[in-house]
Amino acid sequence: MALPSFVLLCCHDEFVNPALTVKAIGNQSYWSYGYADSVLADALSYDSFMLPTSTLSSDMLRLLETDIAMVLPILLHIRLLVTSANVLHFWAPPSIGAKCDAVRVCLNQVSIFLLREGLLYGQCSEIYGIQHGFMPINLEAVAADAFLSRLRFALLTS
Repeated sequence: MALPSFVLLCCHDEFVNPALTVKAIGNQSYWSYGYADSVLADALSYDSFMLPTSTLSSDMLRLLETDIAMVLPILLHIRLLVTSANVLHFWAPPSIGAKCDAVRVCLNQVSIFLLREGLLYGQCSEIYGIQHGFMPINLEAVAADAFLSRLRFALLTS
């Protein structure tokens, strides 16, 4: 019983050829994201900061909105590489069932497969250091063609 369980645990998050690889780096009070599959990966990297309460409209969620949402395509296998630049962090948007530790010296991965479009929220759920309660994760799931057009726009404007 143990051997099949270990095989399933070790291979659960492995994709032979994911359609997209995204990296998430936990900093002291914000997340940095980048699309690692791109030839111009540096041009497709950005920081995501929490919006101050004074700038929120009535339909926005306090402590969960960011200035830039991470955009991901639906119906594609995505590998997310998670690490930290300083202290322990925990990348956890519960609505997609993905949780991953961000440790400074490790590169952890989690597999994502989004089924529908929409906004998804999460937070750093590690109680270590300051400002962890103010590190929201804001994901926008879009169709693959909309995702590609946004990447093209980001490359043209950078």
